[in-house]
Amino acid sequence: MMRTLIKTIQVKDGYIQIDLSNTEIFNDWATSIQKAGYRALAEKNDNDMIDTSEFCKELADKFNTVFGKGACLKTFGVEVPNFKQYEEFVINFTGLVNQWVK
Repeated sequence: MMRTLIKTIQVKDGYIQIDLSNTEIFNDWATSIQKAGYRALAEKNDNDMIDTSEFCKELADKFNTVFGKGACLKTFGVEVPNFKQYEEFVINFTGLVNQWVK
């Protein structure tokens, strides 16, 4: 039996948690971010404008699945963060994970 590895992260309006032992859900979240970025770029219009609202909503749903109900609101202060907010979170989160695995 695999032991759980729950990590708690302090965010803007509280705490969120992730079970790092559940690599499937963690990898699914990371893949979702990458796929959303590729899909958004593929749908860029002639004015180089990209409507990311659909992709950001999908990512918000995944984020709340991975980090717990209401995690987007606690972390970003909004229910559907934009790509820049996700990018900043991923950079900070990667730093935390690197500390945890040392």
